[in-house]
Amino acid sequence: MAFQLPAFSKFLQKHIQERLSVYQPPLIRWPLCGEAAKASTYVLKMPSNTFRRYLWEEAELYGSKPTYKEVIKLFFELSFLDKLQKAQIKTLLLRSFALDLQNDEHLFDLGDCYSSVLLQMGEPPLENGLIPYLGCALQFGANPLEFLRANQRKHGHVFTCKLMGNYVHFITNPLSYHKVLYHGKYFDWKKFHFTASAKAFGHRSIDPSDGNTTDNISKTIIKTLQGDALNSLTEAMMENLQLVLRSQVVPKPKTPAWMSEGMYAFCYRVMFEAGYFTLFGKDLTGQDAQKALILNHLDHFKQFDKIFPALVAGFPIHVFKTGHYAREKLAEGLRLQKLRKRDHISELVRFLNDTLSTLDDTEKAKSLLAVLWASQANTIPATFWSLFQMIRNPEAMKAATEEVNKMLENAGQKISFEDNPIYLNRIQLDDMPVLDSIIKESLRLSSASLNIRTAKEDFTLHLQDGSYNIRKDDIIALYPQLMHLDPEIYPDPLTFKYDRYLDENGKTKTAFYSNGLKLKYYYMPFGSGATICPGRLFAVQEIKQFLILMLSYFELELVESCVQCPPLDQSRAGLGILPPLNDIEFRYKFKHLCVTDGGEVEGRRRT
Repeated sequence: MAFQLPAFSKFLQKHIQERLSVYQPPLIRWPLCGEAAKASTYVLKMPSNTFRRYLWEEAELYGSKPTYKEVIKLFFELSFLDKLQKAQIKTLLLRSFALDLQNDEHLFDLGDCYSSVLLQMGEPPLENGLIPYLGCALQFGANPLEFLRANQRKHGHVFTCKLMGNYVHFITNPLSYHKVLYHGKYFDWKKFHFTASAKAFGHRSIDPSDGNTTDNISKTIIKTLQGDALNSLTEAMMENLQLVLRSQVVPKPKTPAWMSEGMYAFCYRVMFEAGYFTLFGKDLTGQDAQKALILNHLDHFKQFDKIFPALVAGFPIHVFKTGHYAREKLAEGLRLQKLRKRDHISELVRFLNDTLSTLDDTEKAKSLLAVLWASQANTIPATFWSLFQMIRNPEAMKAATEEVNKMLENAGQKISFEDNPIYLNRIQLDDMPVLDSIIKESLRLSSASLNIRTAKEDFTLHLQDGSYNIRKDDIIALYPQLMHLDPEIYPDPLTFKYDRYLDENGKTKTAFYSNGLKLKYYYMPFGSGATICPGRLFAVQEIKQFLILMLSYFELELVESCVQCPPLDQSRAGLGILPPLNDIEFRYKFKHLCVTDGGEVEGRRRT
């Protein structure tokens, strides 16, 4: 005998006090049942948890349980519901009843366990997806920006998507970003990051709650990337960049004046080598051996970095034999006995080796591999985009060159090809607004970071667009690319404008608006709040140093002057700066060098 639902009015009378105390208008309009269904306009707004209790209590009372098909039929037979209402109800039902597609005979046999996934009152609208567990992951992964824009148009500024078994609440109004951060006490920002790191790099958890590290490890890491420690890193990076760039000179008689190369490959090689030296020191065994070692590490890093998005998505590394081998070889080069053979190791690396005392040598090395990846994976593509956008924009090139020449002159620094590297301190580097603007604009156009926080407990999130109930273990997500490409905030958002972050006085611009209101957060390639990248200051400094040296040492030009901007590699969306899908050929030659007939390199002033 089919399950029959009794009149809903009796249930309301039975629970009238509770209904009045908890009722809030939800986004779904639930139809009355029984005699009310006959009235084409008689519809009641009711939270889904109330309806769930109605089904549950009355089913128990009458000794029968509804099947999934019966519940769906109940609503889809109501002729006064339009297509949109039916679609909304179907989406809600699929989540409300925790449908097990392998066995949907009796929904409520799941007992109380399904109640944790009911769409309760005050929660954001849900996009559940059609595939169990994956949810909307495939659509999101294919094109995150367009997927989120479509849902923003459909649901408004706040909505929930099921992604890989997680319920992710996307906050898309930049006016609400700072309000999210006000709720920091409810977030466990470490949980995701520490878990992802352990999975990707293969070390034991360094989450203080797991007992392997102390509570202040994050603060201490930040401390090794700021203040005096940052000064030391900046100075070492400037020296190492010049060491690497000078090695581009090959004193042979037939060496052409111009050298051509893929720009991304060039940036990858130079930044990786200089960055590796800066963090992990130089090998004392000799220059030739060191060069071969770095090239080997570079190849392994590329292989490992290719599979990194899959590792973050949850795939086991053993599926990727080449990437797995590359990770192990990289970690092997960072073991303590190898580091002891290197000179000028950074304070950050020394600190981690001393602090992670509960980890064995292999796990320490894999923790240092996490540092290597974090220092390179986003900095390298960011360097490429900054150089590429600057070269292809004559006005940007002219303004940047003038600023660099003026700074070097004021600092009393001259380009030399002897053992006298130029040096600019942090104050001088920070006082270069044109380069700052070029870097910011390049990162605005290429960043696709996903800022996430996990809820430690149930709480209410108060935003510009209203208040929303959030459950424990749900994820709050910001996707700043939506803001970076918003034409209201950034007119003509897809066009590179080198002076977009300069005010009328040529100083750094900080006033950007949405809906007539000034934004507190308008530029977020490095994250925000407690989850902001601890190495962001060093990253910007090393990109700026690279641009300064490229403009000082080389004449630069694109092989194809009107080359199109390469598309972004969307496979890395959510991880930070997206690399180009294809490389761009460029040409470079030293400004003040010529090669004599005898093959010697000598200095020459340009006239």
